[in-house]
Amino acid sequence: MLYQHPTLHELHRKTSKGIKNRVHCVTLTLFASILPRKIRVIGSYRKFATALIYGESVVYEYHQPATVKEPPMISINRIDYGYRYVADPYDVLAWALGTSGPCQVDVNCSEGDNWRDESRAVANFSVAPEEGSGWCSCALINNTANDSTPYVLTASHCLEPRTSTNKYTVDGCIFYWHYERSGCSNNTYMPLLRSSTGATIVASSSSTDFALLKIHSSQDPRYITGVYPYYLGWDRSGNPGTGGVCIHHPKTDVKKIATYSKTPVNSTCSNSDFWDIGFIQTANGYSVMQEGSSGAPLINSDRKVIGQLKGNGSCKSYECDNPAAQKVAYGKFNISWTGNGASDYRYRLNHWLDPIGSNPSTLSGMGVPVPVISGPSLLCVGTNYQFSIANIPAGFTWNKSSNITSVLTSGNVAIYTGNACGTGWISISYSGIEVFRKNVWVGQLGARSQQRRRLPFVAIQQYHKCLLWHGLLLSPLPRYKYVRHWGKFYSDQCRIFF
Repeated sequence: MLYQHPTLHELHRKTSKGIKNRVHCVTLTLFASILPRKIRVIGSYRKFATALIYGESVVYEYHQPATVKEPPMISINRIDYGYRYVADPYDVLAWALGTSGPCQVDVNCSEGDNWRDESRAVANFSVAPEEGSGWCSCALINNTANDSTPYVLTASHCLEPRTSTNKYTVDGCIFYWHYERSGCSNNTYMPLLRSSTGATIVASSSSTDFALLKIHSSQDPRYITGVYPYYLGWDRSGNPGTGGVCIHHPKTDVKKIATYSKTPVNSTCSNSDFWDIGFIQTANGYSVMQEGSSGAPLINSDRKVIGQLKGNGSCKSYECDNPAAQKVAYGKFNISWTGNGASDYRYRLNHWLDPIGSNPSTLSGMGVPVPVISGPSLLCVGTNYQFSIANIPAGFTWNKSSNITSVLTSGNVAIYTGNACGTGWISISYSGIEVFRKNVWVGQLGARSQQRRRLPFVAIQQYHKCLLWHGLLLSPLPRYKYVRHWGKFYSDQCRIFF
């Protein structure tokens, strides 16, 4: 099993993870974890878990509105204390070292170019079962209603042990979305942390080591700023196809991609309810499965899930020391579909992933389209410009910077004009949370007597275009006599003041 338990280096800061399970509170309440150097706001919940907290002390702060007279009842269910080191995702120096093996390939390297949508489905998954806590990988998965229900497929062993008193809820789990570097280089920049907290286990089975979770509706990743989820398609035919990838979070590290070129075969590392597969060397490395990769989806060349990672099973464990020798087992999706003939819907996938009863052999993936604001990037003061939003559900609102004036907002169309020079922005929000922003420049005709600020060449190019579109002829630009515009040269056209 490639399930990673939290660790603590003897010479590094210790970690803890707290779970609150009884909070008698109302709306507008807030919990914050306060450390000497950081404040991490958790939000308004009745039951929640924190992420890893680094340090020897922590204060949980509760805010109650003045209008609420009833005293709160707050209890801490448990604290998990780390005994070995896990890299602090808030610590840039920790990330500079990298926690996964040196052979791993970042998902935004060239190997991931054809798998950008599928990558948006995979999350780093912090779990807190009855005893201890740890990390796995998981992925959003589609259902026949195509309704973006936040179902997550992972490995059943990631959630063990579970007792009968807490068998079907995992309120302490945290899903980290788009947890990846922006490029292929092993840079030291910390990825932004975007997370959902809490889920319900709707189905699981040890026979193929699968678990299907449903994220709490209040934590739906569609409504998290900067998260654009994708729901993986699947293939229950039992024909695995040839070639594909596994996208995963080894050692709790940023997202990686491993490539395979062969046809998965019945497992000798486990049993015939699992696929065995190994991975190949690619342009930027030789990705393999490591601790924390458990639950990651095996995606065939037709972009369909055919299983989720269990681990090396009875096979010898090889990692970056000998990546070509690694062989790992994935629970077969087609066996999990019926739960190996289970009559109880809590042990099979089909009840949940085929709500309309169409019983298809395959289903394509679908994504929540990335919202896009269309419109000019250059605004002149006093002139109206139209902007529109594509791929956005109902309930979103328009917003803009203070140097832009709203003329009209109607549905997915808005008209704005600039009112002051400088950089500005136009954005869309859902429930008060910004989900997409378009940056713009605002320029105007200036008087000779105004204080002039010299602009970089690119900025002058763009302001030059803005003024040319409106037929404005201004005094010569000092220092830059000629400015290239649409393949032609124009001289002495404009001056911009701030």
